[in-house]
Amino acid sequence: RGGRLVLGPHWPDALGELAFAIRYRGHRLTLHVTGRSVRVDADVADLPPIDIECRGTTKQLASGSSVSFP
Repeated sequence: RGGRLVLGPHWPDALGELAFAIRYRGHRLTLHVTGRSVRVDADVADLPPIDIECRGTTKQLASGSSVSFP
């Protein structure tokens, strides 16, 4: 939506961390979800940064880096 990846995690704490990989605009991303928190890790690639939004907060994610939303 609006050129950004929008997340709204809600995973039961009792199930522990949920981790999975996706591709978004050429980036290979690994999402780590715990409860209502998420960390997104981007593999190293020669691609422009992407915007990620979670509950109204937007952060920019560059190749080879991570962003977290508590």
